Amino acid sequence: MSDITSGSPKASVPKERSPAYPYIALDLAVERTRAIYAAIRDHAQPREVVAKAYGKPVTSSATIQTFATLLQYGLLENVAGPTGRRMRVSPLAQGMFNAHAPEEKIKQALKKAAFNPPIFAEIWSRFGDTAGLNDSVPLYYLTSERGVEHEGAVFTEKAASEVLRVYRATLSYAGISGHTNNQWSADERPEEDLRPAPKAKVGDLVQVEIGGAFLLQKPKRIESIQEHEGKLWVFLEGEKSAVEMDTVIVQEEKPNKEATKPPVRDLPDEDTDQEGWSEERLIDDGGDEIKIRYKGSPSRERYEFIRDYLDFKIQRLTKKNI
Repeated sequence: MSDITSGSPKASVPKERSPAYPYIALDLAVERTRAIYAAIRDHAQPREVVAKAYGKPVTSSATIQTFATLLQYGLLENVAGPTGRRMRVSPLAQGMFNAHAPEEKIKQALKKAAFNPPIFAEIWSRFGDTAGLNDSVPLYYLTSERGVEHEGAVFTEKAASEVLRVYRATLSYAGISGHTNNQWSADERPEEDLRPAPKAKVGDLVQVEIGGAFLLQKPKRIESIQEHEGKLWVFLEGEKSAVEMDTVIVQEEKPNKEATKPPVRDLPDEDTDQEGWSEERLIDDGGDEIKIRYKGSPSRERYEFIRDYLDFKIQRLTKKNI
């Protein structure tokens, strides 16, 4: 997320917004990825080229939502290139589209893709495929109960219903319907990595391990968990940058009946006072959120200042790349 700040007071009221989730089911996601793969094969391409293969303008909301969803399923992946970020069809999807792939391999790939979106893995770990549940049970969790473990990150009524619909359609397409998370037979039980679940929760004391080495001098507690581009990221106490959920190791604590976990809080934004700031949110063509924050009411002079500042930054970057 990017911030641009400048000068004098007026508060803004944030709009109600749901966490990210796949907006189409896996069958349609696979179909759209197949069309992209037919055009670009396994080559990493700029988003504009991938959008052309998809058949929509790169700046359209449908393209942005589609790319975000395919990234969540793990069917597309972002790749860093010398001229900027690119996208390509993932090895997982390429394996599905291989004409010589055994049927069992394709089934396993579909199951893995179905559980790649963090929200789907989360629902699965709690309710299985939800087939035997009244809708009100998972919907109550998504719209209310979930906020206790996820820093208040709950879904609106409309979004929760859509999440449940897409979740069920995805599991049906992947051949998972009819099971709960503990009712697989020995022959059909998915591999563990096909049913990912968060390794830790808010309040856990964790260490971070990357490349076999611990990064923290001593374990720290998780203050919040955030989903970004189909992955779960963890914010630790006192740390500005997040780490991937897969890199954290929960530390066992000795039982102490008298001890309680400390409360967690959001760290204030650097050099800004939340009260009295106006805020505007944009979505770029990569699906990332950009936040513009300033004090005072919108004005032509303020927007001209922001424009001049961005022109200056663009010129600086252009000179570096020459």
